[in-house]
Amino acid sequence: MTPTHFMLLPDIVLLEIFSYLSCEDVLYAFGDLHDFYLLDLLTEHGAFRQICLSSKLSRHQYQVLSKGIWCYDLVRSFVCKEMFSDYIIHFTPCQIFTSLTEMQVFCLRCLTDDLAQFVIAHSSTLTHF
Repeated sequence: MTPTHFMLLPDIVLLEIFSYLSCEDVLYAFGDLHDFYLLDLLTEHGAFRQICLSSKLSRHQYQVLSKGIWCYDLVRSFVCKEMFSDYIIHFTPCQIFTSLTEMQVFCLRCLTDDLAQFVIAHSSTLTHF
């Protein structure tokens, strides 16, 4: 039996596989393959629309995503759980999400300067906070 190359699978099969995974899992598993066809498919799937910093991935995995995989200009939603509130410093002040409309911060015990700076930097595009 001849092995099948992953990229030879039909689009519908790849999209079905992606549908069982979170955006973060899809990007971490497939986003670094540097295949333009696959990146177009991930964009069509909507994998770049949301950044969700939660316990789904480790800090190291989020660092891998933040260094060249996330397409920041496509991000519309940013979600941060308390355990990653200090990670916002990686996005401020240099990274502005030009399409960000929704931000959610859960269980934050104290407002940090980095979070305040991040919110202020995106206040002109946010419709939900």
